[in-house]
Amino acid sequence: MALLNVMGTISVDGFGGLYIVDGGNFRLRRVSASGNITTITGTGDASSPVEGPAVSSPILSVYGVTVNSAGILHIADSDGLQTIDASGSLHFALSGGAVPHIVITPKDTIYLAAFSTVERLESDGSRTTVAGVDSGDPGDGGPAALATFFVDVLAADRIGNLYVLDTNAHRVRKFLPGGVITTVAGTGIRDFTGDGGPGNLAALNNPSGIAVDMAGSLYISDTFNHRIRKVTADGTITTFAGQTDSTDGGDGGPAIQAYLSFPTNLAVSCTALYIAESDHVRSINLSAPLIAQDVTASSSQGDTFTISGCNLSPVLGGNANVTLNGIPVPLLSVGPTQITGRIPGGIQRGKAMLIVSSVNGSANSVITVN
Repeated sequence: MALLNVMGTISVDGFGGLYIVDGGNFRLRRVSASGNITTITGTGDASSPVEGPAVSSPILSVYGVTVNSAGILHIADSDGLQTIDASGSLHFALSGGAVPHIVITPKDTIYLAAFSTVERLESDGSRTTVAGVDSGDPGDGGPAALATFFVDVLAADRIGNLYVLDTNAHRVRKFLPGGVITTVAGTGIRDFTGDGGPGNLAALNNPSGIAVDMAGSLYISDTFNHRIRKVTADGTITTFAGQTDSTDGGDGGPAIQAYLSFPTNLAVSCTALYIAESDHVRSINLSAPLIAQDVTASSSQGDTFTISGCNLSPVLGGNANVTLNGIPVPLLSVGPTQITGRIPGGIQRGKAMLIVSSVNGSANSVITVN
């Protein structure tokens, strides 16, 4: 069993790996899908990183870790931004100042955040502010570029929305760069209320972690309430894990009955939600199907279309387990993260309800038929 010391950010890659900032040991570690832990970078010395083999480089203060679609690791820290390529070599991408927060979208757009602004990192190394001003109106319903907030955690979904966790304001806010900003969770009052209703009418208590899954559901570490809250794509908030009875740690049992001791950072993959607590990481297995947010299809009968997502197979016997507007979809192939089918007759252009059923439940999503 590995020992961790003052755990920081956690993140996942596309290969089932979990990255953990082992802050007190001045190392970045990775847990593979098979459960083996290795040091990616950091020698245990509290010092600035150096270019070259990542395992030989020290680290100082790592704030954020994320991986792009090519598997290149990005590390935001007190010295700037570094990358680690597939060969394990560390390179400086930005230097000369701290980079407190980083997120990479599925389309590999990089966003950085300081205390009160969010910036897009351009290909030439320049930065464009997309949200946040130092002072002014809080901005709900107005342009994100004119809103005020404090960035504690930055996250993104598949369709490009950015999420800002503002711990002291007890809120999570959402915006599409160039668009308006809204509150998706939190009233600004420190409390525990709102399960079963709109997330923006629910109270949180010092939230300190967020993550967004493939279907666009937002998970929030409601830290001082010892819970993980979940806001689905339709805006409804519920308690996903945790309760306040500290006599039951809950390992091996239902997540909703587990006691979480001030949960902080979160990361989510197709198969698990990872929760950082002090000096360890806990996981909640995810087995229900998820449909990706950005599924589109042609409207011509017989044309093929692809459904991306998580936990999509095994599909129950018969074509009726994937439907468009209630009409069975003929299936060509079925896998855990992708289903290919043909457009059934009777489907018109516009919005259509897609339903995928599996042995572990069902998922639905409104998709665009072109």
